[in-house]
Amino acid sequence: MAHDREIAGIRCTQILEGLSTFLAGELPIQTQQQVRAHLSQCAWCEHFGGEFSVLIRQLRQQLAIPEPVDAGQTERLLRFLEESESPPT
Repeated sequence: MAHDREIAGIRCTQILEGLSTFLAGELPIQTQQQVRAHLSQCAWCEHFGGEFSVLIRQLRQQLAIPEPVDAGQTERLLRFLEESESPPT
C-alpha cells in the first residue's frame, strides 16, 4: 500500500483491516483509542473510514427492514405446512 503511515502507534493498513470491527464496537478500549487518534490525524484514513462507516450504516439499516410478504405467499406457505403435518391417507 502506497499510503501506510504509523500514527498513534497504529498503521493505516491496520486501520483498514480492523475498520468493521471498530465500527461494531468490538475492539479493546485501548485499540479503539488508538484508532480514534489515528483517524483524527490521518486525513486519508479518516476520509476512507467515514465513507466506509456510512456504507456500513446504510447496509445495516436496509437489512434490518424485513421485506413485506404478500398474502398469496403466506397462504401457500400455511397450506404447505398444514399438508406436510397431515398423515398420508
